[in-house]
Amino acid sequence: MKRSDLTDVVHTTVAAQQWPLTPADCDALTAAVAPFVAQEERPTASTVQRIVINYYHDGPMVEAMRAPGQTGEALWQEWRAYMVSLANSKGIYGEAADDLAQEAYLQTVRALANFRFGSRLKTYFCGIFLNCYRHWVRSATRQDAHEEGLPIDDGDEQAEERLPWLVDQEAPPEEAVVTQMHGGQIATLVHEEIAKLTKSQDLQILRWYY
Repeated sequence: MKRSDLTDVVHTTVAAQQWPLTPADCDALTAAVAPFVAQEERPTASTVQRIVINYYHDGPMVEAMRAPGQTGEALWQEWRAYMVSLANSKGIYGEAADDLAQEAYLQTVRALANFRFGSRLKTYFCGIFLNCYRHWVRSATRQDAHEEGLPIDDGDEQAEERLPWLVDQEAPPEEAVVTQMHGGQIATLVHEEIAKLTKSQDLQILRWYY
């Protein structure tokens, strides 16, 4: 996208959003989003507008978190605490919640370098947390089943792949993790999905875990 076209989109977006920016501020915003727009293969006006909006809301925070210093460290600790609360919202508490949050935290630290403002930062981080949560559920289920001597059929990929998505399969990432559904409610939903599994050993494993 030409710089003049990018400038036009920025000014149009600023006007539509009614942001209190001066012409100089608009120029600075254009310069800030230009590197991210340049990474898009075929940037459209709507794509650029989304980047501009997301950068306006999250850009200063992201820049602070990418740079060394107390401000960035404080922001990271806030995000880690938020991930603990997300784990709690999934019915996971104590040491298990802390371990899950730590894994998600480490992945977000690594992933921030690739963040290009295609979404809000919260949505991006929530998506990472959900991936960690799904992996945690799968690992915990298989480990507990193994310890109990229950059969596990490694060939049934469908049953294994279905499990991590039982709770969140209908909800967008950001909405799914803030629903505040705790253990009993999660178990109810999972039991409904368990009935869809056809293999008796899968049924035994899942019912034992939940």
